[in-house]
This record gives sequence, C-alpha cells and structure tokens, in this order.
Amino acid sequence: MTHRPSRFGDWVLVALALDAEMVGNGYGQFDLRQSGQRIEVKAAGDVQSWPQRVPSPISFGISPAVGYIKRPDGSQRTDPARRRRSDADVFCHHVGAVPDGPDEWTFYVVPTKQIDKVLGAQKTIRLGPLVKLLRPRVVDFGHLREGVDEALGLTPSTTRQAPHPFG
Repeated sequence: MTHRPSRFGDWVLVALALDAEMVGNGYGQFDLRQSGQRIEVKAAGDVQSWPQRVPSPISFGISPAVGYIKRPDGSQRTDPARRRRSDADVFCHHVGAVPDGPDEWTFYVVPTKQIDKVLGAQKTIRLGPLVKLLRPRVVDFGHLREGVDEALGLTPSTTRQAPHPFG
C-alpha cells in the first residue's frame, strides 16, 4: 500500500474543498461528513520519504470492514457485517516529492455503491484498474466539491470552485 501521511493532510485538503466535517480518526467507518453523507478519503503518492529506485505503484485499501452501531444511550456495539460504510470515496494521488499544496494532487471520486457493485469484497485496487473499472470523476482541487456532489447525487453546489487554501 502506498498510503503516506502528508504534512498537508489528505483529510484536511478534502475537507477544505468540501467544507465538510472531519469525523474520522484513521480507524473509523468513514472520514468526513458533508450534507449528512459519509465520505471516505484515501491517499497515495508516487514518491515516499525513504530512498527509492522507481516510483511506488499506486494502490489503495478498499476492504469492506466491520463497523459500529450507536445505541440510544450513546454507547456503541460492533456491527459484524463486513461492508463499506461511506456514500462516496475520494482517492487522492500525489505526484512529486513533497505535497506542498492542493494543485499537486489529482482526485478520483467514486460513489461507494459503484465500488461495491463492480469490485465486491476486493480489498485493494491500483490506480490503473480504479480508472478503468470504476470510471471515477477525475478532478483537480478546485473542482473536488463538484465531483463529490455528483458522486453523492446532490444538486451541484453551483459549480463553485473551492478557495485555494494558500490564498
């Protein structure tokens, strides 16, 4: 797997573009919530922090997992059903050595139900098959919200571009 935490933070980047609430801690059922919809964020980069001879193959974890059900008293119990618990997935791909800003990322947005339908219980996917099999909406940072709104089946957010986080 080529997930690597960036100093910019893949969740923060996507949350900024969507004006979404960050609800994940890295181990939750999903990472962000926008308009009541659940969004999973995955990130990978060609270059890692250790020496490499060639760029890393881009691969994302997409495994269905057990989850939690909130009880009326606020406590939680385990839901043993293995499934994907988001409504949309955002796959973030960084090309380059250091993720300095949002313009260095490409985002692939897919409705989770499409992943379920096409890939079933598959646990990982590389970037090439993701594009070929899932036919995601490929967007830059400025159009990420539009892509996610489309994947969620929401009315387009007046096709506004996300403000650039560096001004």
